[in-house]
Amino acid sequence: MRTVDAKFVDHTIGAVNAGLYHGAYHFARPAARSGDVQANFFLANGGAWVDDGQTLSGMIDLENNPDGTQCYGLTHAGMRMWITDFVDTYLGVTGRFPMIYTTNNV
Repeated sequence: MRTVDAKFVDHTIGAVNAGLYHGAYHFARPAARSGDVQANFFLANGGAWVDDGQTLSGMIDLENNPDGTQCYGLTHAGMRMWITDFVDTYLGVTGRFPMIYTTNNV
């Protein structure tokens, strides 16, 4: 499932106008598409970093799978590879590491 927050642009403009730091996050679905494909989707839809003193690096949201199996059915090595693909793609385009939001629930 690929969705974009319909109010993202309005929220970003509001944050900028209020002088707030702001950014975007991507809810990861490792079983759906590769890390690099999801990173590129994120970058094309609001996740890109801008050197303006207000924009935070993008964040990848890696929570428990709401639809089933732990680690989205991937092995631990598969999850590491997926995360590495996402991070490397994001870093390669923006020159910044993405933040990672996750849980310690394994």
